[in-house]
Amino acid sequence: MSRSRPPAITLKIPSLHDSTLLATRIYMPDDLLGTESDIHEISSRQRRDSWCAHKRLAVIAHPYAPLGGSFNDHVVLNVVDVLLEQQWIVGTFNFRGAPGSEGKTSWTGKPEVGDYKAVVGGLVGFVDSLGKEPLPLENSHASESPQHNKQAQPSDDTDTKALELLLAGYSYGSLITSHLPSYEDLAQEVDLALEKSAEYRTCMAGLRGSGQGWGLKNTEGQKCGLLQISGVKTRANHLLISPLLPPVSAFLTFSMFSSPVSSIMSEEFGTTKRGKVLILHGDSDVFTSLAKYRKWKKTWMISPEGSNTITEREVIEIIEAGHFWIETGAMDQLRSAIKGWVAGLT
Repeated sequence: MSRSRPPAITLKIPSLHDSTLLATRIYMPDDLLGTESDIHEISSRQRRDSWCAHKRLAVIAHPYAPLGGSFNDHVVLNVVDVLLEQQWIVGTFNFRGAPGSEGKTSWTGKPEVGDYKAVVGGLVGFVDSLGKEPLPLENSHASESPQHNKQAQPSDDTDTKALELLLAGYSYGSLITSHLPSYEDLAQEVDLALEKSAEYRTCMAGLRGSGQGWGLKNTEGQKCGLLQISGVKTRANHLLISPLLPPVSAFLTFSMFSSPVSSIMSEEFGTTKRGKVLILHGDSDVFTSLAKYRKWKKTWMISPEGSNTITEREVIEIIEAGHFWIETGAMDQLRSAIKGWVAGLT
């Protein structure tokens, strides 16, 4: 069962698609939390610095909003719990049209991909800034200039270990997750948005500033420096839970599948460099038959000839589990599978 730990930070992030504001939550692991009396003490700083040596960030996308999907979904919250236990920072958000977010659910899925990209960019900026010293106010005015950020380089040459990034989704959320570009391309889109969108630039500055000041005192009068995320050394991995296959996936995203689009779930996936991928599904999914899952898996697990993929792919079929993971023991199996796989990412 989910412990329903409250998020440490709640905010709204503008979408890269059209600046639609998205309700977002950031959950912090125990190593980065403290009581009201000790959060600013030396022990808190030491825990933060220790965690920063092995930075881990996960972002989880929820099911279809018109059918009640949101970041309050019980599967999403259980995944949050599992990752917090493994000392990951976890971000969840509501797509456009879900409670707390602006706009309406699209019929193409493309705006939702822009939603996901924006949240990933902002949270990478937040996590990358943890443990870095803020710039004095008088030396930080240049950071607000888009041109300055375009030319800027990573601010800390000592950061040699890659940020472990886990891009996850459940049901409709897995469909959107599967259409995210590679992290390198995503980061470039985020950096372009920082140049063009004052709203997104302000949001990123706030997130980076929050990261730099986390667990510290006397941060007033200081600002973050670099806003860009292209210079953040990152290793992206993917977790898809109860992914949707045609015809359901095609019905929910008409236009996205009417033209060639790279997808983790597609046969063309083998030609694109990715990190590790884990797909979890039950054997009694109401939206996708077991026979269809198994037929798809046979094709998907074969890398095309001449492929330069570095992807490690795994599909786990969980017995007596449906799409909603409410059967006896189903959630425990799901949590156990995620815990074991995540342990191998760091």
